[in-house]
Amino acid sequence: MDLVLNELSMDALAPSREEARNRVRTFLETLRSAFKYGVPRQLRTKEAFKDSLLAEKYSWWTWMNDPDVGKEEKQYLKALATRAPFLDGLPDAQEFADDCELFFDHHKAEGLKVAYLVDGLSVSLLSSSLWKSPSLPATLRELQENGSILERKVNIRHASLACHVENEHSHWIVSNLKESVANGAELLERFPTCFPSLALCDAVHEHMRNLPVHIVPTFFRGLRCLEEYCQSWKSGGFNLADLGCRSTSEGQTAKVKYGIERTYLCPDGIKRTFTYHVKLGNPWRIYYDPAPGPGKMYIGFVGRHPRNKHDK
Repeated sequence: MDLVLNELSMDALAPSREEARNRVRTFLETLRSAFKYGVPRQLRTKEAFKDSLLAEKYSWWTWMNDPDVGKEEKQYLKALATRAPFLDGLPDAQEFADDCELFFDHHKAEGLKVAYLVDGLSVSLLSSSLWKSPSLPATLRELQENGSILERKVNIRHASLACHVENEHSHWIVSNLKESVANGAELLERFPTCFPSLALCDAVHEHMRNLPVHIVPTFFRGLRCLEEYCQSWKSGGFNLADLGCRSTSEGQTAKVKYGIERTYLCPDGIKRTFTYHVKLGNPWRIYYDPAPGPGKMYIGFVGRHPRNKHDK
């Protein structure tokens, strides 16, 4: 699980050094609250994070050398592992980060986008009333494989106060960490319990067992996204725009030329050509079909992207 800095919260400078110190103190209290529940002690940030200003002529570096800041607070920040740029060490997330943009309050928000894509928790300096909420409504614009733009509303998990973590996110954090799986075989074993709304086609079992260990958490997040959608899908048809993760439908060329490679025997005994897929970063995909819905889906394939028009 990742904590991701909302860089927009750094834009409004504090009117005084005293207020800057108060903001950092509140920020560190928020981080401590998350770490208490087992979140790794690191923060994803923009580049040159500590060079950023907190107040006029008062940067994070200045704060760390400020005699009016307690030694314990300074040591706590120095011990915090920072990862910059935001997607450092996450090459599998780079593909879909490049293909989408996220806007909050009409501003492009890189940190909030990354928090959404990696299913993490965005954290902010309490520099504005905008950041007083434990959930931030945003607009995600995604480039689809057919060249069109899909725009949808999403909510970003967020904290700028320790109480946001305690009251709103602690259960999610604990559940998220408990649900982590070591490998594909364990994911398959726990599948019925973790994803009761999703039914696996026979071919998926072997593919899931053989998933590389490093990518299994990413597949878990993608499957959980489908499960959460199914649990809220009570009536009506499937709506791709309401899905809480990056997903698209196969382009016409792939449907016609490579449809047979996307055709799987479903648990009801019917063969279906799967066109919907969750994009987990190049080259990983989850192919699903909402045919048994509302509230249910078939999973036809997990693994590397099947052949398409880009393959020779």
